[in-house]
Amino acid sequence: NRGAKGRSYTGATVGDSHVDVMILYTTAVTAAIADPAGEAAIRVASSNQMLKDSCVNFRFRLVHTAEVS
Repeated sequence: NRGAKGRSYTGATVGDSHVDVMILYTTAVTAAIADPAGEAAIRVASSNQMLKDSCVNFRFRLVHTAEVS
């Protein structure tokens, strides 16, 4: 799946129940974490793997990350 501006969605596959997730973070987070958007993608993928391993037919889909002031 591809989102706005060609970004790939993290997690959900066709036929799964899913929730679209948008993660917004402050400049303080950017100062503390080198790649907040990448960290968010890793966390969503990890959550989806745990759901899959538990045979749960539900996934999170990261559709947007952005820094806010």
